[in-house]
Amino acid sequence: MDDAAPINYTVPAPAEIRAVLDRMLGYLESVTERRFVDRNTGAPVTDLSSPQDVLFAPLPGGRTVWIYEFGVINGALIRATEASGDPRYLDYVKRNHAFAFAHLDDLRRCNARFGWRRERLRGFLAPESLDDCGALGLALIRLQPHLGAASPPQRAVIDLIADYVSHRQFRLGDGTLARTFTQPETLWADDLYMSVPFLAEMGRLTGERRYWDDAVRQVRQSAARLFDEQRGLFEHAWFANQADNPRFFWGRSAGWAFVAMAELLSVLPEDYHGRDEVLRLFQRNARGVLECQDGGGLWHQLLDRENTYLETSCSAMFAFALARGVNRGWLHPSYATAAQVAWRALETRVTPEGRTDGVCPGTGIGLEAAFYANRAPYAHAFHGYGPIFLAGVELIELQQHFTIERTEGTFYYRPRPAAGSEKKFP
Repeated sequence: MDDAAPINYTVPAPAEIRAVLDRMLGYLESVTERRFVDRNTGAPVTDLSSPQDVLFAPLPGGRTVWIYEFGVINGALIRATEASGDPRYLDYVKRNHAFAFAHLDDLRRCNARFGWRRERLRGFLAPESLDDCGALGLALIRLQPHLGAASPPQRAVIDLIADYVSHRQFRLGDGTLARTFTQPETLWADDLYMSVPFLAEMGRLTGERRYWDDAVRQVRQSAARLFDEQRGLFEHAWFANQADNPRFFWGRSAGWAFVAMAELLSVLPEDYHGRDEVLRLFQRNARGVLECQDGGGLWHQLLDRENTYLETSCSAMFAFALARGVNRGWLHPSYATAAQVAWRALETRVTPEGRTDGVCPGTGIGLEAAFYANRAPYAHAFHGYGPIFLAGVELIELQQHFTIERTEGTFYYRPRPAAGSEKKFP
């Protein structure tokens, strides 16, 4: 990873973007084993007729495909197939889900005997946090139209997750989704992504407005505590018991919030009550994000601290949300150039074998800048794949919706009068 790499200030061809996405898909396929292993010995387990202390075969770094990072990946891969018509992205998701759901009852028995563990589908069986279930549930909703007769078992899990998010996750007195750590009443900007897109899709799936109302409420009430209007950025955390909260603009948490609003705006009807407020916040956030983009196209681990490293996952989130905003008409086309330059930088963070580089590992709340600065990139962090897939699809769609002119050294995106969202990328 070289933060001083020269800028490739050109428009990426759709085929170039597809090559990056295909490389990442190939890597994910190569490290995903659809089998169980004994937790203590690592030996393969093929018979789950009696409860055993098993887990899904781990990925490099020890995690499994049933964590929120893969919820983001799964949703992005479904989107990639829907946009391209190429079934390979969706097939990866369907194979993983088919294996997991074939063993759902076995895993329920294993968990009841040996403890409800995240790597044994706790998010699908007995969620205990938004991280357990929000992103995985979102992908499961988006998978429904592609399952046909195989859908009913998945729908039962979707309803279980909806019940958890709506009725059992801890909330503040005003209904804002929150956590009981690191302080007794704590907001994490991350939780906007872990809840709002799922609630938005539940509203579309069921036709029940209460889900949309809750999603809008989460954005509005979380932003009242976490959004810095002057900077146009989301801070990482807020504590109810601390009047003078430390303010740190951690890139990935800010990215989660930005993407959550983009996903909500993509679902809400244009005349829906509260949508205008979400749109205004999204647009102010977009300006704040744009203004702190590094000259090389990426964003820093702490967005307002240039002495922290350039981080991949948040950069991909910002590229996606900016491009989505332009594609959907929420942002002026001038914002597209930031997404374009970001993509050119992001493609250098995907190794020849398809592994993402420069990604911060999972991170709690820091009380000083050094905490975030010292969360060094981790080769086996899976937080970058989903956002890069999402960004790539939106970058290709920008070229379907706009003609791109280079004038006086910069790029101008001009809307194509006949562009339509139904177009497929090559």
